[in-house]
Amino acid sequence: MGTQMGQRPAGPIYDTAQNLHPSSAAPPGPNNYGARAANTGPRYPTDDGAYGAPQMTTGAGYRPPGADADYGAPLGTKLEADAYGGPGVNPQGYASEATIAHNQQGGRVDDADYYAGRSGPYTNSMKRKLSLIPMRNARWHSRGFPNRFFEWWHRLRVRYRDYLAEFFGTAVLVFLGDSAVATAVLFPRVANSAPWLVISFGWGFALTFALFVSAGVSGGHLNPAVTTTSAALRGFPLRKVPGYIAAQLLGGFCGAGLVYGLFHSSIHNLDGGIRHTVGPTATANIFATYPQPWITVGTGFMAEVFGTAVLLFCIYGITDERNMPGTAYAPLAIGFILTTIGLNLGFQTGFAVNPARDLGPRALTSAAGYGAQPWHAYSHYAWVPAVAPFAGGLIGGLLYDFFVNHPRLGSTDSDIVSDLEGANEYPDGFDERRPNHGHHHGHHHHR
Repeated sequence: MGTQMGQRPAGPIYDTAQNLHPSSAAPPGPNNYGARAANTGPRYPTDDGAYGAPQMTTGAGYRPPGADADYGAPLGTKLEADAYGGPGVNPQGYASEATIAHNQQGGRVDDADYYAGRSGPYTNSMKRKLSLIPMRNARWHSRGFPNRFFEWWHRLRVRYRDYLAEFFGTAVLVFLGDSAVATAVLFPRVANSAPWLVISFGWGFALTFALFVSAGVSGGHLNPAVTTTSAALRGFPLRKVPGYIAAQLLGGFCGAGLVYGLFHSSIHNLDGGIRHTVGPTATANIFATYPQPWITVGTGFMAEVFGTAVLLFCIYGITDERNMPGTAYAPLAIGFILTTIGLNLGFQTGFAVNPARDLGPRALTSAAGYGAQPWHAYSHYAWVPAVAPFAGGLIGGLLYDFFVNHPRLGSTDSDIVSDLEGANEYPDGFDERRPNHGHHHGHHHHR
């Protein structure tokens, strides 16, 4: 089949064998391409009915018959004809492999961006590639404001979509979770005399829905402890760690702000407009976590470490494809993990197990009239939920990798069999009796 469009010399018509026709009046037929750069005039049909656009100045959209590569026009052209990939140019247009290579080699998007082209099947790996390429929408191009704004926003959203997902995911988590706490604190009769049950299940379902919002885009960390542990043990890029944590903290702050605005009248009804962090009319505990009055800072620290360790240990078990291959239910399962931690371990400290869930809302309360109390109350307890989850997350991840995960991190079953065969150390019948032997060939995971 033909080479990429950017590799062909400018000229009239090329057939599927890359033979140059002597004139632009080549006979129509199944072997004719659309025109390449600087070639204007009639349309040239392919066997599937796609056309090169007439009166093009810089190219045409076309598909070679039987080829698995579709070529679109360079930047600045309009595909007036029904070029393959859809009529015209749209935000969902696919970039060709030539465009991907061009951008990866440092080329500017303004130089060449092939819209309607699509190379091969639209796989998940291709989706990932395309998500990293800021493709321009020609309908917005050179039409002034506000279209220039939408074009700018489109580029920004594509470039920072991971961080936006973490922001909105954490905001959903904190908003729904703090709302459950507010319901239990402000309306005990609605909570049916079981406020801790409401709080625990409220946070569990909040995490479930937050994961549905963000997991497909950013991985659904929603927790700085998850992000740092993933960087340490799962190969998560270190360059993304600061951005993820900043997005999570900001999401927590904004989610708590929504709760404060929504429940402001009820908070005022309880405390009379005088904001308290401790005492019978305290409402700061709606937003951040505080220990029971008899809990020491040391006990609170250990409770948060253990709670976060359990959380990460179980998350790694649920998302380990060689442990539990079916992970479609993962957001629900992880939500129930948090509910279980809250019911069984959380009463002493409020189970933050997430610095973003505590620090963001704590900063919100300080700005909303609670002053410095949220930072100083209970022997300056505020540092505990900010620090302990990082230690707990790493401990939980290490425990899973050392005692549950595959003996050699990142290897497959077949790798271990090969090693044992080479050393002649495996017991008789080992490979036949191995459960699921051969089901994971070629799948390497960062462990």
